[in-house]
Amino acid sequence: MPLTENLDWFLSSDEFATAATYNSTTVYVILDKEYFEEGGISGFQPIAHGKASDFSAATPGTSTITINSVAYVIQEIHNDGQGFTSLILEEQ
Repeated sequence: MPLTENLDWFLSSDEFATAATYNSTTVYVILDKEYFEEGGISGFQPIAHGKASDFSAATPGTSTITINSVAYVIQEIHNDGQGFTSLILEEQ
């Protein structure tokens, strides 16, 4: 069952989030750049966390989002079933 609380306070730019542009609208996300190391390759994987309702129309591989003036393609979408989603991103 999804959370019934208002998620906007958590995704406020006064708290943890930053403004992003998705489908020509402003949404708020928390951007992580997680370090990974696999098979001798290492780097950082950008992941944006936001409200699932903001990204209900996102399509992996074709939808884009701009965060801090950097354009990304949404590669994967992982909804947590509680109202949040994690977007695995690739810089364009």
